[in-house]
Amino acid sequence: MPKATFCVWTWLNDEGTPIYVGWGKFHLTHPAKHVWASREAYPSELNDYLKTLDREPDRRYDELTSRFSGADASFHANFVRRKLKKEGVVLLSSRPTGTKIGGGLARGVLSPDLEIYPSVRRAAVANKVHPCSVTRWCKDPDSEWNYLT
Repeated sequence: MPKATFCVWTWLNDEGTPIYVGWGKFHLTHPAKHVWASREAYPSELNDYLKTLDREPDRRYDELTSRFSGADASFHANFVRRKLKKEGVVLLSSRPTGTKIGGGLARGVLSPDLEIYPSVRRAAVANKVHPCSVTRWCKDPDSEWNYLT
C-alpha cells in the first residue's frame, strides 16, 4: 500500500471564492508553500495571480482532510475541481502558459534539497543522470523529487 503523504487543498480569494484546487506531496512543509514559493518560476494563470499578492492565499480543506496516496489525491483534487466547475466557479490553471495547445514551457522540478530546476533536462544535467531518472523520481511517491506543476 502506498504511503499516504499527499494532501488536497483549495486556495480562496479575498471574497472566499475558490480560485485553485491543488494537491501535492508533503516534504518538510505543506505542498501549497512550494507552489507559492515557485510562483516566479514560470508564467501561468495561477502564478500571474499569485505574483499580485503579498501573502499566500487562504487555504480551505475539504471534508476529507486526511492524507492520501498520490493516486487518491489526484482523483480527489479532480473530483473537487469538477464539482466546483459544475457550480460555475472558474478556477485558475497552473499549467505553464502555452502548454494547453501543445508545446510551450518545460516542466519544472523540485529536488529533495528544495532546489528548483526549470526543466527535467536541466535537473538531469545538474545531477549527472539521464532525464528518465528524474522523471521516474518525480513520479515515485516514496521519492523526495516532485514536479512544480
